[in-house]
Amino acid sequence: MEGQTENKSRYLAVIGASAGGPKAVLTVLKELPETTCGILVIQHLSHGFSGKFAEYLNPQCRMRVKEAQSGEPVCDGTVYIAPDGYQMALGKLEDGFMIRCVPGKRYGGFCPSISYTMNSVAETVKEKAMGIILTGMGEDGAKGLLAMRQAGARTVAQDKETSEIYSMPESAFRNGGAERQMGLGLISGEITRFCMNMNNKTGR
Repeated sequence: MEGQTENKSRYLAVIGASAGGPKAVLTVLKELPETTCGILVIQHLSHGFSGKFAEYLNPQCRMRVKEAQSGEPVCDGTVYIAPDGYQMALGKLEDGFMIRCVPGKRYGGFCPSISYTMNSVAETVKEKAMGIILTGMGEDGAKGLLAMRQAGARTVAQDKETSEIYSMPESAFRNGGAERQMGLGLISGEITRFCMNMNNKTGR
């Protein structure tokens, strides 16, 4: 998008969603300014639709939305959609973080897996991250969000009232992964507050 910053992200957010997720993810992303930190999105989709999902979201958001590519740095103002058939992880750069897309292997039955990415964020980004679990069926993301919280990250889950399918957010809250639950319409504001707090801490 025009005007976006190309600063490498010093901190980031990661969003996991499944059934009902495309609409919920758009609701969150469309409210975020282009100055928001880099965001990783793991959305369970039918085979071959991750690129189309990015193309669907991009014109509706102020942030740039793209399918993630292995080896690219995480930059502010950009949303990275986990590619179909790959696990998305992070590596460290001297001045930020780099996306690594690992082909093939399922984790907890999913590829991409929310927990796989969140575990990587917990190990790599630690307390400079925020994790969000949105609507979905099953338990993917619950263990990964817990790992993030234990590493010092901020963590939230969508509440029952606004979730199309409450199974995933409920699992993440019940196992202690989510510090709190909140309505879908409040999550973008929580991400913005997280960015403001991190800006104050890092002096950016």
